[in-house]
Amino acid sequence: MAGPQIKLERHHAPSLHEAGHASIASILGRELKELSLGNDQYGSGYVCRQKVYQSRLNALEEIAIALAGEEAPYFWDRTWFTPTEYDRRDIEQIVVMYFPSYTADQISDAVRPCVQSAL
Repeated sequence: MAGPQIKLERHHAPSLHEAGHASIASILGRELKELSLGNDQYGSGYVCRQKVYQSRLNALEEIAIALAGEEAPYFWDRTWFTPTEYDRRDIEQIVVMYFPSYTADQISDAVRPCVQSAL
């Protein structure tokens, strides 16, 4: 086989991470524009999609999409994880803007069971 080879072990969890974002975004009716799995040292990727912040409900949906990346790999193997610092930062910014009386952990803990059920 010519060219670089992708090792499944290296890219499996990041692939599931990005698929989690894409799945929940799609379920919530967001337009998906691009899904990519990068080839850096972490195997990171991204989902380019429509974001909606018109209401507090939309803000909760955006939090669900962000949490889905963290949750999805666990459905395959509980020992795999992917970096979630960007997702965490997004959640914290949304909480500050739309739910200032709560912490990011409180909102995440409330939304997480819905994300798990949907995945």
